[in-house]
Amino acid sequence: MHDGHQWDIVAWPAGDPGGARSITADDPLDADPRWTEDGADLLFTSERLGLPQVFAWRRADGATRQLSNEPAGARDGSVTPDGGLVYAATLADGYAVVGRSLMEVAQGTPDIGDLLMPASPRAAATAPVSTRRTGYAPWPSLRPHFWLPTWHDAGTAGRFGGAVIAGADAVGRTAYLVQLGVAPDRPRIEGVVDLNYSRWKAASVDASYEATWSPRLGVVQQTGDTVPLALIEELAATGLTLRWRRWRSAISLRVGGELEFETLVNDSPLSLQLGTRPDYVNGVISLSAYHATQPPLAISLEDGVSVGLRYRRRAQLGGSGWSEEWRGAVNAYVALPLPGFAHWVLAGRVAGGVSSGPNRASFDLGGESGDLVALLPGYAVGSGRRQFALRGYD
Repeated sequence: MHDGHQWDIVAWPAGDPGGARSITADDPLDADPRWTEDGADLLFTSERLGLPQVFAWRRADGATRQLSNEPAGARDGSVTPDGGLVYAATLADGYAVVGRSLMEVAQGTPDIGDLLMPASPRAAATAPVSTRRTGYAPWPSLRPHFWLPTWHDAGTAGRFGGAVIAGADAVGRTAYLVQLGVAPDRPRIEGVVDLNYSRWKAASVDASYEATWSPRLGVVQQTGDTVPLALIEELAATGLTLRWRRWRSAISLRVGGELEFETLVNDSPLSLQLGTRPDYVNGVISLSAYHATQPPLAISLEDGVSVGLRYRRRAQLGGSGWSEEWRGAVNAYVALPLPGFAHWVLAGRVAGGVSSGPNRASFDLGGESGDLVALLPGYAVGSGRRQFALRGYD
């Protein structure tokens, strides 16, 4: 960068900085200079055409040629000893090192000296800016920068409209999600608060609260008629997760606790005697591991397996009821050498669960199932992968 506040390429003879010569003198960013072995050409990266591309400046006559034309840009060009050109680029299936022959480059990219932008006038001198050293402040990136509308049709329990906000700090240490929905015709509210803190290298803590309404039916014993009821389910949870990760493998262990509440509400004009539902305090231990590859920009693991195991014990508050629950799943992934810009993957899954005890709970089958996709920092869309997903059954 020189006095004109531009980032340009400058070359000078070894030991003679006074003989410096400007290779570029334009507004776009120019970087990554590298001489060829014979010193005849100087390769560099420039954004003068919009996206970064690799260019070559010829020492003999000062002409400049474009050597790459990648749709997503290219950087760090270099000429190999056998006369080939290699550079880093982003392709449809991830990051790659691309190799081309200089003969191919010479046929497709003529001299483009006329595309070099003229040197811009020097920027006007500005007053000095005072700076000071401070610690890391997460709030500028952590504070809400967006909101999205939400809708939950709970049938006779209410139709909830609301919004969700989420965020994560610049270094990925803290993340949160807050969602609130209101059913004005009842009136009722439901929502989710989820916090995650990963200050340490191999550990993170989480805390969450969720309240959700759903419709139920009750039966009048005297007449046998059914009447609408509503069930609000509340779950408060916290946990500690330990992680060990290698290039193709990862293991995580989570230990947590939960408070679980359920309340039935009568939505009919009839006077009904609703029994109380037990509240629970729960302990949860989960273990997950995988050994597979996951290329950049991929939406699935490839050529490997993943295993998940979860144990949950529920103890009734103010009573002797209890239940135990085991869940496990094994997933296998095989990459297929089929044509196309993306990788084809064949995946299989086997899952099972056991619930025991006097207050044992049932498992939910079916419903939407799929991986979460990070739409914005701190906010993921999708229902998440269900333990027992059934195609065509909701």
